[in-house]
Formats: sequence, C-alpha cells, structure tokens
Amino acid sequence: TPGAEVLGYVLPHAGANQPRRSKPQTTREMISEFRSLLKKNRTYAFKPQGGSMRPWLKAGDSLFIQSAIESELGPGDVLLYWSPGEDPDDDNLTCHRMVGRLPTLGGSAARFVTKGDAVSGIEYFENGRQSEILGKVSAVARDGKTWPMPGRVGKLARLFGSLVAMP
Repeated sequence: TPGAEVLGYVLPHAGANQPRRSKPQTTREMISEFRSLLKKNRTYAFKPQGGSMRPWLKAGDSLFIQSAIESELGPGDVLLYWSPGEDPDDDNLTCHRMVGRLPTLGGSAARFVTKGDAVSGIEYFENGRQSEILGKVSAVARDGKTWPMPGRVGKLARLFGSLVAMP
C-alpha cells in the first residue's frame, strides 16, 4: 500500500483536539505513526489496497485491526504485519491469513506461515526479525455493514478453502 494512501486514512483519526503533526515524509514514518496509534488505542480501522486477499476482501472494504499477543494467534487468523524494506519508502503493510507456525533452528522463536487468498505463494517470517505483527483483523466493513471475524470453526473452514485453491 503506498504510504500516502495509508496516511490519508490514518491522520484524520489522530484526534481532533490534538495539534496536527507534520506529514510523515516516508512510508516508514507513516507506518510508525500507524503502529503508535494502534498501540495507543489497541484497535484501528483502515482501507487496504491490493488484491492478495480476494475474494474475501474487496476494494473499498474497511478492516478493523486489533492488537494481538503472539501466543494468542492461530491458524485462520488474518494478520496485519509490517515488513521493512531496504529503503524507508520500500516498507510494506501486508494482510494475509496465518496458515501455521514452524519452529526455528534455535527453538527460541517461531516462524509464522502466511498466505493471501488470491496468491499462490506462502510467506515465512519470524516476528520481530523479518516482519513485525501489528495485529489481527477483528471485523470487516463493506457497504455500510460490519461483520465480525468468524469463530475458530469459520476461520479453519476459510483457511482450508484458501489452501485447496492453491495451484
């Protein structure tokens, strides 16, 4: 998601009574602002760009992100995570479904396995090393209606459906 677009969604919700901060100059600064607001409020809503989660997510949908503790995340949860790039403008926010966890060689951390519903590739990362999990999707709003994320059975059914669709 381009930094300027996400910034347009984040800044109006920073608080009307607070003095306006200067506009972040890079994508990394914009994501830092988003992380700060999510940490402060524990929940946040924004409209993502991109099509990796189609057909589950559509253009114009709003995602409600909730802060999450790593140990409480499980297969089927839709995660929002930040992957820093080599340049501050190459950073990415990614929203993919968690497929599972793999132990690392040292055994101290776990590698998260994620997949977008519309993409065939699977991503692997260690939280806090290659990427940082910011939270999980708790609800989706579309056409004036809001749907909470389904319980564990619904999550697993969607996860199974996305894995079957892999080529």
